[in-house]
Amino acid sequence: MTVPAHLSRATLPGVRRLALLLTILAVPAVPAAAASPPALRAVTMEPLAVHGVRFRPAERITVRVAAGGSVRVHVIRATASGSFTTTFTAVTLERCAPYFVTARGARGSVAVLRSSPFRQCAPLRAPS
Repeated sequence: MTVPAHLSRATLPGVRRLALLLTILAVPAVPAAAASPPALRAVTMEPLAVHGVRFRPAERITVRVAAGGSVRVHVIRATASGSFTTTFTAVTLERCAPYFVTARGARGSVAVLRSSPFRQCAPLRAPS
């Protein structure tokens, strides 16, 4: 590599470092909003067991279930991987019973699970 006379060899490492730094800064970081949000799913219905994923590691989570005119609350802590499973032994749901579950983390994570009566309770069709 030919170095112009007005540049000393001592400035080339600094220029290379600056070019590397600018290249690293130019690569866009993945924004936090692009990550998948927390989610809930019902594991069992009798008793109701709820599994949550993608919460913050070790986050304190308040899980509320509203069903059959009553509300039950569990306060739990997510694992190091951000997941949890909690069982509401006092809550047993019928196949078509509406229910609403929210999981709200102390550090801002939120997930909601609603029953889907249209899918679960569609009338069975008689064979033609």
